[in-house]
Amino acid sequence: MPKRLRSFRMTMSVQNTAALFFVLFCLLLPASAETAEEAPVFSNQDLRQYGTNPPGDETEEDTVGKQRRQKEAETTMETKKREYWCKKATPYRRTVEETRDELRETEELLSAERAKNLSRNKRIPALEKKETGLKKKIRKAERNLGDLEDEAYRKGIPQGWVRCQFE
Repeated sequence: MPKRLRSFRMTMSVQNTAALFFVLFCLLLPASAETAEEAPVFSNQDLRQYGTNPPGDETEEDTVGKQRRQKEAETTMETKKREYWCKKATPYRRTVEETRDELRETEELLSAERAKNLSRNKRIPALEKKETGLKKKIRKAERNLGDLEDEAYRKGIPQGWVRCQFE
């Protein structure tokens, strides 16, 4: 048998087999319109029957409860924001206050040493150096606190929150 004829017969047998499977598939598969059951349809009445309200059909109690929960959530969120900004600014304020107290004590010691009027007092230069360092530390802490207040202002946070002054 020539090679061409063999490939033609093989092609025909594959086509015949495919056609047979297609016919069997169509016969065995029932038509969807004939055998399918209609899906149950539910309405808002069914929801009420089981104790849940359909959307848009809220009772006054549901509305009031929803508003109360929403207000509580807003209050909680506001409280968290207040605490966050207060806690964020507290270290800067504490640093400024403590350094000012230390500066006050250093200035008092410096004035007392100068009042002694000793010509060669070795403590005066050391106290002056300490005073300069404390002033720089205060400026830096105040600058950081001011930057934080600016950030809060840009984000719409009341200044009292940064200063821990709540109503």
